[in-house]
Amino acid sequence: MIDTKSTTVQVCLGKAIHIGNLRFYQLAVHMRDTMKTTTIIFMTVLMLCEIVKTLSAGERKVWDENEITETDVVDALAPEEKIRTRSFKYIDIEHINTDLNTLSLEPVSLPVRITFDINSANLTSNAKGALDKIGNALKTDRLVEYSFIIEGHADRSGSFKLNQNLSQARANSVLRYLINQHGINQNRLKSVGKGYSELLNEKNPRAPENRRVTFVRQDSQFNQ
Repeated sequence: MIDTKSTTVQVCLGKAIHIGNLRFYQLAVHMRDTMKTTTIIFMTVLMLCEIVKTLSAGERKVWDENEITETDVVDALAPEEKIRTRSFKYIDIEHINTDLNTLSLEPVSLPVRITFDINSANLTSNAKGALDKIGNALKTDRLVEYSFIIEGHADRSGSFKLNQNLSQARANSVLRYLINQHGINQNRLKSVGKGYSELLNEKNPRAPENRRVTFVRQDSQFNQ
């Protein structure tokens, strides 16, 4: 005689196990897909970081004081302007640039070969011509709301102390020229001497591009 109760229980147990396995399988598939998505996002971020790192580690252009223009300064230091799409919605490219800058940890900057008298912080006539263009650029609508750090950089010629003091003195000279000759608000500018601590060309520590003045835009806008 067939035990119907026992058979029913076994069938029910079998269905329960089947349903349980099915749910477990569905859960496993969901977890797998979630992990795949997370992995793809993570790998994409890593790839972006590597791309930005490679670009930022590449050879940076140092502007020659005789070639730079006011437009060059504005384009290099100003946030990107909003552009209008066909759907008449604005895309704020500044936010995109900010995200990339956050990844690369590189502030917006402009390195320029500003020349001085030998072993001096006295600006040459060519340097003053370049600073006139920079001063005019800092007063344009796209830059007038921002503050800047003026970094003085030196090569490896001479001692650390000598280069540190000289780079600070030269950064101070640039700052004073922009304030006195162009009326730039002194609260918008800060000078810093870097010595030879941040060489652009480490393979050739005495390369001319290591002797430069770099203008670094600050993220916070200046309130007059």
